[in-house]
Amino acid sequence: ALEVSRNDGLATLDLSGHALVGAAIAEARAFFDRAVAAGRVFPSKDSLEFVGSANKDFDHGSALFRLASSPLLLAPVTRYFGMFPILTGFGVTLARNEAYFRKSSQRLHFDPEDRSQLKVFVYLTDVDADSGPFMAVPATQCAHLFTRSDFILDRQDDSVVEAGAIQPFHGPAGTVIFCDTCR
Repeated sequence: ALEVSRNDGLATLDLSGHALVGAAIAEARAFFDRAVAAGRVFPSKDSLEFVGSANKDFDHGSALFRLASSPLLLAPVTRYFGMFPILTGFGVTLARNEAYFRKSSQRLHFDPEDRSQLKVFVYLTDVDADSGPFMAVPATQCAHLFTRSDFILDRQDDSVVEAGAIQPFHGPAGTVIFCDTCR
């Protein structure tokens, strides 16, 4: 069973061969392809485009909802927190790697929703160093930032953490990343 380290707040798992993950990926990609073919323009925030979300585009019968509410993803989250989590939503986003946005989620940052929050990312395509992988810093290597007088939750310069602390996550479509984005 996958364990998300309480010290680091990070874990990754290759579920590319799992049928439910494959169905969710196929559904998300087909949704995206239909939207593009129809000329839909996605709302965006700098480098992120918001393709679809729970209850609006994907109901409880969808493969994406079944994956988001499955033990595959919920069991590691439950073990991390020691209690059953509240799923507040999910979405399909497109993170473009064509331009650099200084004040975007491409930068190191903390999410402000709570003191601890586990987000789960599922790659819908193969991701390598050239395609803009998700990157994170283990919580143990950035905890000192909370004690700095100049600390801000917002976008940080990479130099606030030690060299080599930033971990890129590469993998095939179906790679799942668990990350505590508040610590």
